[in-house]
Amino acid sequence: MTALKKVTRIAYKRDPEPGERGERGAVPRLRKFVTGVEYQCGAGGESFLDYAYYDGVWYKCLITHTPTGDQNPFDDIGHDIYTWEVESSFSFLATECAIVGSDGNGWILSEGEITHTSGKVTLKSDGSANFNDKCVITADGELTAKTGSFSGYVMANVTRLSGSVTLTTEANVVGGGYLTLTLPTSISFAGRRLLVIDDNFPPYTKTTIGFYTYVKVANGYLNGLGEYADTNTPAYSEIEIRGGAVEFIAIPYSDTSVRWIVASGHENIINKF
Repeated sequence: MTALKKVTRIAYKRDPEPGERGERGAVPRLRKFVTGVEYQCGAGGESFLDYAYYDGVWYKCLITHTPTGDQNPFDDIGHDIYTWEVESSFSFLATECAIVGSDGNGWILSEGEITHTSGKVTLKSDGSANFNDKCVITADGELTAKTGSFSGYVMANVTRLSGSVTLTTEANVVGGGYLTLTLPTSISFAGRRLLVIDDNFPPYTKTTIGFYTYVKVANGYLNGLGEYADTNTPAYSEIEIRGGAVEFIAIPYSDTSVRWIVASGHENIINKF
């Protein structure tokens, strides 16, 4: 006789513990304010708590509603319609944020810097911009570039001067009246090109009565063109310009000083004292 045994496992279900299922709560949502769409205040059963950006200010939705016509948060508050409140302490914090287009190209914000997905352009936290290490623009607007091309016009800054002036900035100058211009010798001017214009036309000769621009260097050298070149006078070398333009360039002379030379000009408008 064969005996069959059947074992049945019986599972007992325990009664549920007291309490109700919790809600996930409303999720903050950041939106640009437009009319015709619903804004939620995060009330029971609603999915979102909306913050709307309008005219440079963030507003928090207090009553779920759909603005119409010319209705906006600023006017609502101004007319005692409290559908919104100004969220003055609102801030959005993220360790990294990416904004990309459908082609996958865009920008990544991380550690206070914005970098293009190509890795070639970075807007740095100090306000400067770096373009593949070949071009850098500082927050003060100073540009350093290693390569490239330019088409168009470069406008030089020109300052009109008269009287007796010692150059302290890097502006090009126009002589007005009788101008005595003294060039500095500081090494900080090394490589500086300076265009000096005397606006008396037609050009005057040295014996003609008229205005002139008189250029000299304080305790340094100023070398002219051809027969006007002078490299042996350490005190003052002077050039007089009557009607025309002359370009000067500062050449390093020592660790602390420069020597100015005439880079371009015309002999008929340069007179050596």
